[in-house]
Amino acid sequence: VNQRWINVADNDAAETALKDVLTSDGAFEAGRRTMVFAKTVKAAERVADCVRAAAVEANAHDAEIFVYTKNTHVSERFEMIQAFGERGGIFVCTDSASRGIDVKGGVQHVVQADFAQDAVSYLHRVGRTARAGASGSATSIVRPAEKV
Repeated sequence: VNQRWINVADNDAAETALKDVLTSDGAFEAGRRTMVFAKTVKAAERVADCVRAAAVEANAHDAEIFVYTKNTHVSERFEMIQAFGERGGIFVCTDSASRGIDVKGGVQHVVQADFAQDAVSYLHRVGRTARAGASGSATSIVRPAEKV
């Protein structure tokens, strides 16, 4: 796993960093699979809005953006994971997607829009990429309050 950390001063800088990461990494390219983690349902909705804005700015109007949280109905969860694996896109989620899911075709990039609350959560999030010998990358956006 290729890992990098981006230190930011505040939430506005974090949103700018997220947009930059997604566009520079080619997250909006067809078939590419990127997971973006947020710490709460409300934060996931905020992050999804940021991802949608980045897609518009990148002229990727047909980009698939999935939002998966504890509030997502069980039947929708299965359909989302299947569609994400088959077609790619950006999968905005909380830690509810950090364990127990298998994404067909693998995940090329994990982005922590909100840094994990603890080491175990960090490992499970980053563990969504580079599975079974495949390569992958993880980017963590870190605010001052999240530094250890």
